[in-house]
Amino acid sequence: MLLKHMQSTSKLVMVRPDYFGPNNQTASSNVFQTNSGHIDKCKDEWIQMRDTLSNAGLDIIEFDALQNAPDAIFPNWFATFANGTMDLFSMESLNRQIERNNPSLSKLLDAYSIEIDYAKEQANGIALESTSSLVLDRKNKIAFCSISTRSNKDLAEDWAFKRGYQCITFHSYFKNQPIYHTNVVMWIGTNIVGICPDVIDIKDRDLVLSSIPSNKEIMRFTKAQLEAYCGNMLEIRNKDNQLMLLMSKTACQILTVDQRRVLDKHYSKLLVIDLHNIEKIGGGSARCMVQELY
Repeated sequence: MLLKHMQSTSKLVMVRPDYFGPNNQTASSNVFQTNSGHIDKCKDEWIQMRDTLSNAGLDIIEFDALQNAPDAIFPNWFATFANGTMDLFSMESLNRQIERNNPSLSKLLDAYSIEIDYAKEQANGIALESTSSLVLDRKNKIAFCSISTRSNKDLAEDWAFKRGYQCITFHSYFKNQPIYHTNVVMWIGTNIVGICPDVIDIKDRDLVLSSIPSNKEIMRFTKAQLEAYCGNMLEIRNKDNQLMLLMSKTACQILTVDQRRVLDKHYSKLLVIDLHNIEKIGGGSARCMVQELY
């Protein structure tokens, strides 16, 4: 068994970056992917992140790397739930669809039964890329989804209906393109939400902000901070039940003094890792590189 199923988790999946590199199949939908980093430094960044998380009291489950799947380092093709079930999601690009065939999937199937599987939607060109497309408030059962070619509205609403979640869909744009993943725009913690309202379509902005539970503090960040991956943070709880916030050095360095003060109020520690080569090449950051096991 990977774990005893719990409402909160101190276990995370990470996929080794043995074949990580530029992905031409995702470049058109991801404006953050510049392919300008140094490939030879990415493995060291991944190791630093794994070790930082482990030293902070998290259990890291390492999955095998996949050849011909340059984005496999971002395991956003599945999600797990505390009732011992898991869902498999549809990915847009062909070289991301093969990630669902990861041989390490057998480790998950020892601990979880599959409840929802959107594999057939891939053949229809319909994508919903797990917790990258769906930013979840698990306690209040609210799912936020920014619509794009990789985050389909109908599929998000279907998933939410089946899981008993309220689904808040909206549109967001950066550099005149739809933002491909919701976890670029926002993250949700126990008592705080980080969000960039300025990129959300004005017609949808009030709906999104009003759907955030009133007991959560809202930390707003700017478009420049969004570009520095301030939306791609993740609240984690370690084995000692301490709440921490995972982020990249790029994101941490652009936070204001007041924003740091707010985060320090909510978290016992900020886990900050230098991921700038992975960010430049893959267009994803800290949150994208882990998947929680509930």
